[in-house]
Amino acid sequence: MNRKIISILLCMALFVSNLSVISFANILDVEIDIGGLFDDEPINPAPEDDNKVPDDAGNKEPDKEPNKKPGTSIGSKDDDEKENEKKEEKPVVYNSVFTDVLKNHWFYADVTDLASKGIIAGYEEKDGSFTFRPTGAITRAEFIKLVVEAMDFELTAYPTFSDVTDNKWYYTYVSAAVKNGLIEVGTEDYGDVFGADKAITRKEVAKILVKAAKLETGKYKSPYADTEDENVVALYAACLMQGSITNDSRFFYADTGIVRSETAAVIARLIKYNADKEGYVKSFMEEFKVPAPELIANANYIENTMDIGENPMSVFSWHTSSSPSHNDFEIGMTDAFSGLFAAFPEIFTFTWIVISKSECTDGVDVSARLVSKSDTFGMEELHEMKCEAINQAQSIASFLFNGKELSDSEKVKKIYSYLIENLEYPEKAEDIHYTAYGAFTEKKAVCQGYASAFNLLCRAAGIKCVGVSGGNHAWNAIKTEEGILFCDAATEDSSKKFSNGVESKDEFNLCLVSYEEMEKLHGNFSVPLEIYFDME
Repeated sequence: MNRKIISILLCMALFVSNLSVISFANILDVEIDIGGLFDDEPINPAPEDDNKVPDDAGNKEPDKEPNKKPGTSIGSKDDDEKENEKKEEKPVVYNSVFTDVLKNHWFYADVTDLASKGIIAGYEEKDGSFTFRPTGAITRAEFIKLVVEAMDFELTAYPTFSDVTDNKWYYTYVSAAVKNGLIEVGTEDYGDVFGADKAITRKEVAKILVKAAKLETGKYKSPYADTEDENVVALYAACLMQGSITNDSRFFYADTGIVRSETAAVIARLIKYNADKEGYVKSFMEEFKVPAPELIANANYIENTMDIGENPMSVFSWHTSSSPSHNDFEIGMTDAFSGLFAAFPEIFTFTWIVISKSECTDGVDVSARLVSKSDTFGMEELHEMKCEAINQAQSIASFLFNGKELSDSEKVKKIYSYLIENLEYPEKAEDIHYTAYGAFTEKKAVCQGYASAFNLLCRAAGIKCVGVSGGNHAWNAIKTEEGILFCDAATEDSSKKFSNGVESKDEFNLCLVSYEEMEKLHGNFSVPLEIYFDME
């Protein structure tokens, strides 16, 4: 006797293979048996202590056809069609107790919760038991149905794709998906044909989820070694899909399929995300120790932060209609401040950026301002010291060059020599020694004071120069015709010997040197963003 078809859409699967939850196994050093992930055999039970973090199936390259689909559609057909077609089975029974979904499986909670709510279904076997078949594949139609139900979209009925006719079980679901912008007719993704029974790829899943969750794309750098797709990256930031980790690199495998257990996790996460975006992302990152996504350098944040740095009495204000946008603002401004502090210590020394927000009837008002972290100087005094340092730098530059026709490299060497000849490290560092003002007036400075003075002198000479920091030390990067080169007057002047045994003695030993040479002394460090060199 043929197996009895059981439920409505099948599908739900987490992303064991290339999703998030899976990648966490590597992070937490958990080993999990994922036997059968690409077979039709039931999945092997995971060890009892592995109930949360499975290894991602993406750790091995999936087969081109990972599974035979347990069903190509979900819904009812007329009796004649059932009689004449003996195709693969379709899950049509809602039951939260499946013999192949055990409590120590990473997908147990997602599958049982969604099944109890009538969102996903399983199969009735010949012996009367119910199975979920977690490794089964999922089609485009099945995934669309699950997302439509998870989003609680109203089902509609109107023509969309040429192959989605009103006698198909998925007709109203596809119509609802098109109406709500999840998929579009006539695009390069589908054209005029939906292809309901095609196995959906992770790349397609990512695009649909981004639209369902209304995620903003293009904000973050990709954490993946195999894709820069902005939809995939947006899902990582929202903790909806996380990929898998292999040899310390994260992979997404965008062109492979997604299985039922992975889909269950995806849909469960989507529901939680839409219910409480901030709370969900925060708790997910904390529970699974997910590295926060890295924002793409946003010129607006950098410019706004620079503006309030140059005028410390100013406040930058912004209005947003949603709380997540406030979080983006806070992250963007604080990240911009951190980068600018290193690049322009003469402007941001002894300051810190404070972000505040106030709820209003139509959203949130947020603002950013600088405050002093010095026990000695307030914001007004720091600003006055900076202005005086700029004036002194211009006077010194005029004296050094005196109208001479010099190349940028020759100017840099003169500035470098001036600082070595005129400054010294203080025996006891005070707040003033961290500033360019202290370097010019007291002739004493620590590395940050050297870097600040170097920046101002180069700027007065028309040379593009910014600060660099790493390992509790500061030096300078100069943009030249040969590329970005580095100077460390503080180290050379103090003949400071580092733990690796490198010692500077000869003049210009650390003037206009390459990244590789500076790396030997200070270890790995980040080269300043190009945008910093173009700032006035």
